[in-house]
Amino acid sequence: DAVVLATSPESLDLVGTRLNSSASKLAIEEKKPVISSPLKSVTGNLIILLSHPIYDKGGNYIGYVGGSIYLKKHNLFGDVLSRHFFKNNTEISIVSDDGNVIFNNDKSAVDRPMVMSDDLKSKLTASDRGEGAFFSSGHRYLLGYASMKNTAWNVLVYSRADSVTTILIAYAKSVLVLLIIIIIVFSLISYFIASSISLPLEKLAISTNAKDIGASLVYIKAINAWYAEADRLKKALFTYIKVMMERVDFLNEVALKDPLTGVNNRLGFLSKIQNHKRDSGYSVIVIDVDFFKEINDSFGHGVGDEVLVSLAHIINSCCRSEDVVCRFGGEEFVVFLPNTSVVTAKCVAERIRSVIESTVFPNNLRVTISAGVATQDDPLGRIDFLLKNADDALYQAKREGRNKVIVYSAI
Repeated sequence: DAVVLATSPESLDLVGTRLNSSASKLAIEEKKPVISSPLKSVTGNLIILLSHPIYDKGGNYIGYVGGSIYLKKHNLFGDVLSRHFFKNNTEISIVSDDGNVIFNNDKSAVDRPMVMSDDLKSKLTASDRGEGAFFSSGHRYLLGYASMKNTAWNVLVYSRADSVTTILIAYAKSVLVLLIIIIIVFSLISYFIASSISLPLEKLAISTNAKDIGASLVYIKAINAWYAEADRLKKALFTYIKVMMERVDFLNEVALKDPLTGVNNRLGFLSKIQNHKRDSGYSVIVIDVDFFKEINDSFGHGVGDEVLVSLAHIINSCCRSEDVVCRFGGEEFVVFLPNTSVVTAKCVAERIRSVIESTVFPNNLRVTISAGVATQDDPLGRIDFLLKNADDALYQAKREGRNKVIVYSAI
């Protein structure tokens, strides 16, 4: 609604004032960033308004935030434009499209029409940027100009022709000689220093791309880091890679192992069977301890844990090194047997069942297990399908009185 909600400084005392300027109306109508033409503010100052729209979280336009540049008072705008490398005999002016001066070191010229010839005016109108010459007070001036489309401003830089010539000749001579010397010397020194410094760093960088981390450590150790910083970087990189290797190995071991029994957990099981994904003819044994809940209830979970540890050890001892033994959770174990027929898998399961039946566990406990066996001849697809078959066979063994091995194909 063009009503001021807040100002800085607060001493302007504009809160609650409705702004009627064309710049404010344009900012509200356009709903986009606006840089206005010079205008008189409600406080009577000649200003330029810079505004940016504000939207709420729903994307609805709710107003704008604006800042003003004072054109006839000391301000940052004037400070920035007054600092240039053209020396004191060069001036900069900013002129609006209608010909009024927006900025000049002479404050009295601001908001007045810029005095220029018709030929120069037509040039400014016809092109976005260019150069020209004009006469003023008996002197010839060289002019460069450029238009700023988004502000409707024209920037003019002009200086007396004789001053420009003198500056350019002196500048060109000094710069040319100095530049040639600096380029030659600096190039030679830079090439030697850069080559010497970058060589060990380049080798260290190459070592980080090695796929074989062990080989990378050997390569890093052999690098000649002749200066202190590179040597520290070399040692730090070597130590870091070594520590990371150890940590990764440890974390892999922790992540893939069941903390109680030391056999694989589910993640370790799924990870290791990936090595046999293209093999065919493999079997799975699913094992469950009979009446395990009664052991926990009667003797406590500590004894139950000891039984599980012993079971894991027995199962491991009855399997080959390439077999994957896993504790799936609770008292359930799974054994993956690559390149194993259903007959062999059943024999392994029977051996495990028999050894466990004849073993005396802590507290003179006798424990039995039920097991289900399933086999798949095709290359490994979805392991959960094979596990389900073995699980079905396991529950069939339980239904038939426990302490049994059932093959899924026999159900």
